[in-house]
Amino acid sequence: AEDRFQVHAVDLLVVDAERLDGPLLNPLPLSFSASRTHVFSALLQGSGVYLFPMLFSAQQLADALLAGEATSLCCVPTIVRNLFDIVGERSTPIFAKLEALYCFGAPMAPAEKIRAKTSLCANFVQVYGASICGRISALSGSDLDAHPDSLGRVLPHVLLQIVDDD
Repeated sequence: AEDRFQVHAVDLLVVDAERLDGPLLNPLPLSFSASRTHVFSALLQGSGVYLFPMLFSAQQLADALLAGEATSLCCVPTIVRNLFDIVGERSTPIFAKLEALYCFGAPMAPAEKIRAKTSLCANFVQVYGASICGRISALSGSDLDAHPDSLGRVLPHVLLQIVDDD
């Protein structure tokens, strides 16, 4: 278990090399490996972490993001979709203070990823991974604009092997 934690910590230290200036807001349970690893990484980088109450509405989360000090958020696609209901259609991101909005845990449609970048946070990052090995790929920035149907780039510390055409 200790070796697994170290792999996850190195995973996030490498990927999140651009250090965020402020605290992370985490509304997810720490029993979820992506949430836990993300929190540990923030702490290892010297960032603060706010743990949001487990039961919350999208409006409560939006209010906390708009009023609080958090500069990054980790969430799952369901939360992103619920935030869409709150903010509606926008041409500029409502959470302008966020340096990054990390989303993991399940796939999203290409249009949802573009909408999250346009209406929620300009640095929307869709992350794919597995509990046993951590993060595998990430999609953000110009890659998201050009290839929203992609799973992103394989992360530098990951060895990927394609075993067949399917």
